[in-house]
Amino acid sequence: MLAAKEAVRGIATTSKMAVMIAGDNPTVSILLSATLSKWGYRTARASDGQDALAQLMNQDIGILISDYDMPNLDGIGLCREIRSRTWPSYIYILLCTAKDKKDDLIRAMEAGADDFFPKPVDFAELRVRLRASQLVIDLETELELQNR
Repeated sequence: MLAAKEAVRGIATTSKMAVMIAGDNPTVSILLSATLSKWGYRTARASDGQDALAQLMNQDIGILISDYDMPNLDGIGLCREIRSRTWPSYIYILLCTAKDKKDDLIRAMEAGADDFFPKPVDFAELRVRLRASQLVIDLETELELQNR
């Protein structure tokens, strides 16, 4: 069991997690992508939920940062689509929005979001949320290794 933990930790520290940013505001997406790249993440950008879903089928993405409101397929619909499918590994979903009602948070979590954070983006807060998401992904990987 210890070997599995060390293997998982080794994977997490030696490889850079891929993060997809889905949103219809290119300025925000570019800023997020540049910041995450500086933090050591590999990034991909999608212009809306449909684009994100199409890219997820062809890329190994560990974390998805999605805008709540987007054309074609919004963040809630994207969460539902992701959770209704089987993926090679768990995709951790962070929804970002200017919405601040409890009902919006509940709706997001019920749709399959793992976390929810407000706009404008507080980069210190985003960084700790990404660390927490990495921990969940590492635990998912460890569980998968143990089950093999």
